[in-house]
Amino acid sequence: MLFAGLPLSLALCWSKPSVTLVSSLPSPQPVGTVITLEARPTVDGDPDKQIRFLQYRFTVSVDGAPFRILSDFSRDSGFAWRPDLFEHEARIKVMMRNKDPKQKDKAKETLESELPFRILPRATGSTPVVSATAVPLSLSSALRAVRRPASSVSRFIGRAILRR
Repeated sequence: MLFAGLPLSLALCWSKPSVTLVSSLPSPQPVGTVITLEARPTVDGDPDKQIRFLQYRFTVSVDGAPFRILSDFSRDSGFAWRPDLFEHEARIKVMMRNKDPKQKDKAKETLESELPFRILPRATGSTPVVSATAVPLSLSSALRAVRRPASSVSRFIGRAILRR
């Protein structure tokens, strides 16, 4: 094909879709730090048309335990992770699935990316540390949990705590 006297060659490229998990902060981080996770997809074709069909699930494994769901499949590609409040090694995984009804190949429907992360203690040595964190822990939230006990024994304990 010639265009203005110059040869023009067209090459059609297909790239395998993928997803990459990135965090707002580098590993390691101290206990109590909220870490924003983001799934960044690469898709074949027009991204604006494809992204509306993508759904994400965020899971975590703490110290080698089985993965547990933090956020189930939704169109939100970002997630604010509040790690467990102790020193640990975590593996965060994002699973991306394409719900495009035109997609025929089920084997390429789900993709994963994993990110290792370490949570460190805020205190080192024998000196206690008090510092503000973004994790909402308070006496009022603990009392609200006690106000809705599940058994008669915990109801008794809950009433005793509330009377103090």
